Order: sequence, then C-alpha cells, then structure tokens
Amino acid sequence: MTKTIRRYTSLLTLALLHICSGIAQTTNPLDVILEAEAASGGRIGLEVIRCRDWQSVYCHREDERMTPASLVKILSTGAALQQRGGAYRFATPIYTKGRIEQGTLHGDLIVHGMGDPSIGSQYLPQDSLRLGLELADALGRAGVQRITGRLIIDAWQAELGVHPSWMLEDIGAAYGAGLYGLNYADNALDLYVGVVRGKRKATSVKILDWDRDSSIQWRNELRTGKRNTAMILLTPTQAQARITGLIPRSTDRLNLRPANPDPATYAGQKLMRLLQEHGISINKPLQVSYKPRPARGTLLHTYYSQPLDTLARITNHRSHNLFAEAIASLLKHDGADMSRGEALTKYWRDKLSLASNSISLADGSGLSRLNQITPATLSLTLVDLMGGLRPHDGALVESLPQLGLDGTVRSLMGAEEVTAYLKSGSMRGVQCYAGYVEHEGEWYILVYMANGFATNREARETLRQFLRLAFPQPRS
Repeated sequence: MTKTIRRYTSLLTLALLHICSGIAQTTNPLDVILEAEAASGGRIGLEVIRCRDWQSVYCHREDERMTPASLVKILSTGAALQQRGGAYRFATPIYTKGRIEQGTLHGDLIVHGMGDPSIGSQYLPQDSLRLGLELADALGRAGVQRITGRLIIDAWQAELGVHPSWMLEDIGAAYGAGLYGLNYADNALDLYVGVVRGKRKATSVKILDWDRDSSIQWRNELRTGKRNTAMILLTPTQAQARITGLIPRSTDRLNLRPANPDPATYAGQKLMRLLQEHGISINKPLQVSYKPRPARGTLLHTYYSQPLDTLARITNHRSHNLFAEAIASLLKHDGADMSRGEALTKYWRDKLSLASNSISLADGSGLSRLNQITPATLSLTLVDLMGGLRPHDGALVESLPQLGLDGTVRSLMGAEEVTAYLKSGSMRGVQCYAGYVEHEGEWYILVYMANGFATNREARETLRQFLRLAFPQPRS
C-alpha cells in the first residue's frame, strides 16, 4: 500500500510540474500522459501551443530528443514550400543528339531525369502516360518518325537509391523505394505469388505474375508457413532480387508489392513501346545509365511535374517516402556537399536559430531511426510554417490530412470529436502526430511523440484520451 501511495503521489507531483499554463479541466490531460508512461515504460514528448498568444498550454519532455518517424515529412514539405513555392515543378528535359533529316533522327534520344518522383505515379492517374505522350508529340512536331540510335535514360542522382541507415526489410518494400534521377510508377511493382498444392497439402510457392517491362530477375526462396513473413532483398540499380520468408499455406494469390531497384529501365521500356504505337521506331536497344553523363545535345522538350503543393499533399496524406525524399532534395544547394538530411537540418537550424542538439536528420522521409528532434523544435517549425495567426495563412496545412476524414489519420478518431489537421508517423516502437487543432474558435499547435511503447496501439489510445480531455466538446 505504501508503495502504491508513493507512486501515485509521484505521478501527481510530476503532473503539476509539467503544466505550463493549462486550460482549466476537471481532469488534467497530462495525467493521461504520465499514467501511460508509467504503465508502458515508454516516453511521450508533448507540446500544445495556443496560436493567439504563442502560449504553451501543455508540455511534457518537450526538450528531449525523440525519433519522429514520418513527422520528418512536415519538415521536408514545409521547407520546400517556403523555399521554392507551391507552384514549383520538377523538370525532366529531353534532348536529341544528332541531326534530323527527312523524318529521321540520326543519333540518340536522351531523357535526363532530375529527380521528379511523380512520373507515372498511381496517385496521379491523369499523368500515367503523360511523359510518353508529350515525348511522342514533341518528336512529331520535330518531324521525327525514326531514330537510328538509342533511347538513353540518364538516371543519375546524388544520393542514388536508399539511405544506408534504412532497415533491410524496408528497402525491399514499395514504401521504402529508393530515389533515382528517373523515377517511375512510385518505383514500385506488382508481384503476385501463390501456393502450389499437391493432392493433400501445399507443396511450394510460385511466382504467378509481374510486369515483364520491369526486367527484374526474381530469385524465389519463399516457403509456406503459418504467417506472412515474406521479404524482398534487393540492391538499388541492380535488376536482381531475392524473395525470402514464408507465406500462409492458404494463400492462392498475394501481391508482395516490392520496390523497383531499376525504375529507369522500366520507364524506358514503357516509353519505347508507346513511341512505337505512335509510329516512331528506334533502331537500337534501350540504354540506361545511373552514372553522371557528359553534355546531352539539343533540347527537344521539357516535361514538368504537377505543382509542388500538389506533390506535398500526396506526400503528407499518403505518407509517401519517395515523394518526401525527392522534395527534401530541393533544399540541397548547387555544389554543396551534403546529404538530404544534412541540408534539411541546416535549413531549419539556420532559419530558426536552433540549438545544434535539438534537431539532427539523416533523411527527408523519416524512415531512418537516426532522425532525432525535440517536440519543442518541431513546435517552432509549425509556428514558422503558419505564415500568420491561423494555419490556413501558410501553405503547409493544406497538405495535411484532416483527423477522422483523410489519409493516415482517418481512423484515429472521429472528425466530430476534434477538428485537427495532423501528420502521423509510425514505425516499430514509435507513434507520433503533429499539426494544428481548432477548438472553440482558437487554433493550437500540437506535437505528440511516443517512443519506446510496446505497441503503437497504446500510444494512439493515449493520444485519443489526451485530445478528448484537452479539447472537450461542449456539453449539450
């Protein structure tokens, strides 16, 4: 009994110490945070700031470094929108190398990828064939019906592929696809496998179908088991991959949805076929390069992506890691020898005069466990991204999903309970949310970062309880 009383007293004292200037409640919302920490052994970093006077109304462990997971996407998209503007578009120039005479290009056609992540993306169906159609139209206007040389895809990109700190099981999956100079169809593939059955039981796992334009050679090491542990092992730019692990014995057809380690070849095959369908022949085989190339030739056409604000919305609604890495790359200055994570860290440190130990980022998407930031620092970036006294004065909030309605926060809780625009971030042992909350005509900034919980479900439930107490609905 003495131990129980002492623990309760300690929790109560901590709660009182961590109230910055709380909104009056019958039950202190911070009690929920403290109780969850005590029960789980995890840590929760929290800050709620009232936008009217920039007063911190709730805070807990706000100066402790935490792993933010996909909250890094707020920093990437927000910084790029500030620096480049919402109308910015990725460019993909296309060159001819050789002379054009009597309907023939005596030379090569070169597509120079410059990091656009959105070409052929499933989230932009209106653009699925646009690169090929614009290319065919440009060649038609130039009078070209035949190309004696090659279609060359120049896919070099600084920091080619995946970040070295990403986990092995991530880089083989579609959500962990690497970034290249030329990206296509989210750098992901559909790969279907299924169990082959004998007279009495399952005997083996067979690859059923995939898009042959991908040119990937699959080494199938799958076996049957009780649960799905299938994993793709691949190396960026290499057209080979291993499929290992187990799939359930009852599986007839399963899409493993792997990353594509050679998206430039995939895109090139699609382009060649489309050009042929438009009566434009190419004599020699496709050539793909992931290494820097010399001068390219005469500019034929430039393909532009959708505006940056559209891509930022996809990034934050879908938690699209490839889009986030590409957007973060926009912060790298020409000639600057730094990674995407370093450039992003430098941008926010310089802009907000942050302490060097308050933010340290390895990538632009949040897949790396090396990313570290304090809740207070993330709160400051959200203040800066508002552009005024309301989040809608800035560009970022338009890219964030609305709680209970959109994207990755649709099922967290009902939109009728709390009006909020939040980005989520999760990985094993990490569950985070950050963004803007509207309550009784006031706007608030919310940062919630749970690290070290046994299950992410506990961390989500703790946030639900906190939000219901901190932003209660009026009694009817």
